[in-house]
Amino acid sequence: MSAILCAVALVFIVGKLDERAQAQGFLNMSDKNAAERAGVTDPAEWKRRREADEEATQKAAAAERERKEKEVAQKAAEAATREAAEQAACKADLKCWGEKHSIAGSVYCRPYVERLAANNFEWYDSLLEPKFSHYRWANRASGVITLIGDKVKFQNGFGAWIIHTYECDFDPVAKRVVDVRARQGRIPLN
Repeated sequence: MSAILCAVALVFIVGKLDERAQAQGFLNMSDKNAAERAGVTDPAEWKRRREADEEATQKAAAAERERKEKEVAQKAAEAATREAAEQAACKADLKCWGEKHSIAGSVYCRPYVERLAANNFEWYDSLLEPKFSHYRWANRASGVITLIGDKVKFQNGFGAWIIHTYECDFDPVAKRVVDVRARQGRIPLN
């Protein structure tokens, strides 16, 4: 019980001290104590100093934010430049460009290959086997690659299934199929 009375008395005393400090022109007692520690007794002078300090703190924080924003922007620009250089180097190398875009090309090209069938078609690749096992440049300057595979059978007019080699010219930049064609037989071994 006495602890509660002490706490109430302390709150009352602090409240009175704050009122007295406010009557003298300070924000509260802790503001007055800070002014005294700084050697300032005039509330108007302390208010000017406090506002100047707050303004300096805000300016420093704004400058730090601006510095961090510039740093982030610079890092983003460097990353974009680095990525563009890597992209250009990859685009110049058939192995890199072909491997990077063969899966997307397979997704885009598959329905076009299927439409080449006069009758029915049947894919006979396994689940993990790629439908397009080879690639070459169709147009190196524009980055268009030809994806090549031989994992489809087309049914002829007599109902016989014939294995075909198919080619799909794919533009990875525009993500579109440029051309598709097929011929009877497998991909030559050499």
